[in-house]
Amino acid sequence: MAKTKISTKQFREQFKPGDALPKDLVVCRAEPFQVHKEEGDLEKLIKTFTISTPTVDREGDRLLPNWELNNFQKGGSVLWGHDSRTTPHHVIAAPMATWQEGDALKSRAKFTPAEINPTGFMVHQLIEFGALRSSSVGFLPKEWKIIDDTARYGYDFEKLELLEWSVVPVPANPEALVDAKAHGIDVDPFVSWAEEVLDKGSDLVVVEKDLLEAAWKVIKAPAVQVPANPPAAQEPEPPVAQEAAGEKSKPDVTMTIDASQVEETFNKIAELVLKLDKRVDELTKKLEALQPSENPKTETRAQRPDEVEIDLADPEMLKVIREEISGLVDSTLRQLKGQLPD
Repeated sequence: MAKTKISTKQFREQFKPGDALPKDLVVCRAEPFQVHKEEGDLEKLIKTFTISTPTVDREGDRLLPNWELNNFQKGGSVLWGHDSRTTPHHVIAAPMATWQEGDALKSRAKFTPAEINPTGFMVHQLIEFGALRSSSVGFLPKEWKIIDDTARYGYDFEKLELLEWSVVPVPANPEALVDAKAHGIDVDPFVSWAEEVLDKGSDLVVVEKDLLEAAWKVIKAPAVQVPANPPAAQEPEPPVAQEAAGEKSKPDVTMTIDASQVEETFNKIAELVLKLDKRVDELTKKLEALQPSENPKTETRAQRPDEVEIDLADPEMLKVIREEISGLVDSTLRQLKGQLPD
């Protein structure tokens, strides 16, 4: 049976203390998680998270550390953005242990290998990389009260049952996804998931549509890495030796090119080349109609000044200039097409 998932703000708008709650209700509240280092994790797929603390969120609500965990420990799941529509594809990790430690709710989870579930493996890699930093608990409120004073207005959830928890799909900075992609992380599962959600118009309580669209546009744009300095065939000389040889050391820089507008750019370049070619033809016809001046080829080297004025009335000179310009443009376009995706 599908669950009705709402945010704490939506819950506050719909329910008052003492109201009977639907059995299929899941209230969701997101906050930045803390990841704790795991010792002895040979597969490097296990992470321990702090997934909830009694901090007041921006809506004025607070989850107090009084969690019922028995049912979750028997069959709870770690999901991708509370999305259970395509279970088990978006079950990204298995919770190994979940417990309350002081005011914090913690959970140790093992993410899926790539061959079992590429989405879970991608999420783990993005967490390792630092591109994903928030989680969200899905819970059933058991007891709650209204807080209405000068400090804040909101709900204190005093007793809660944990139903599931999720990694939040959209990072605070969507550009982090581009960096992750440039470093070789396969983000195709994110692209497919975002397209599915946006196409179907599904409402995800922890993901605002405009943020998801922004993240999708950023990560969908093809990007390539262009090394500023190609790797040397042999061990490079130290900077001191290079400078001693009269050559400054070059920084090792990697540039990430956003190639989302490549086709449009090439079209504009092609238009400019055609205009240039047409203009050269027009000038050639006009100049050929003029009487050529004395051929500069008859001058000796000693007769020429240091700065020589090129005679554009000379058809041979004009032909050379035209061929040089055309060759340069053609060569540049071929180089660009070889570096950027189609």
